[in-house]
Amino acid sequence: MRGGVVCRFDPELEGAVRDLQQLVASVSGHAAELSIPPHITLLGGDALDAEWDAAVAQLALQTAAFPVRLAAPAAFFAAGVLYLAPSVTLGLAQLQTELLNLAVQRQAQLWEHFVPGTWVPHCTLGFDLNPEQLAQAFAAVHSGRSALRGTITSLALFELRENHAVERARYTLVQPDS
Repeated sequence: MRGGVVCRFDPELEGAVRDLQQLVASVSGHAAELSIPPHITLLGGDALDAEWDAAVAQLALQTAAFPVRLAAPAAFFAAGVLYLAPSVTLGLAQLQTELLNLAVQRQAQLWEHFVPGTWVPHCTLGFDLNPEQLAQAFAAVHSGRSALRGTITSLALFELRENHAVERARYTLVQPDS
């Protein structure tokens, strides 16, 4: 299977990101169809099987939900992608490392953006933007906005089908005692 793992946010942060995605669409005039809810992709690759699914489910049972700060807008200019860059915390880095280790153990074929040393964590706001749209959207998102804060609450598995992602399983992270 072609797919991967994303981390999902609490409902409030998810809503705030969706609002920014809609702002990007209205300012740029380009409504990107994001097929899975707001997230940070942790890993993507090929040859991910049922054993992979079970390993991710087990990892979620051993991982506590943790805070995330989506700090600043940024872009992959050549690809026309506008995103929010998270502050890379120990929790986020460790989670991605754990997934890399699981993928290597299962001989998954990682996509080039996820091999060690190349991963750029991000939360996509819009894509396929031309330079003018990207500049307009960047200015709108950056204008008077402070960092978004929330919690990473779950891991979700996605599968790529005909150039769009489909979420096919979601595992809640351990909730700390209140």
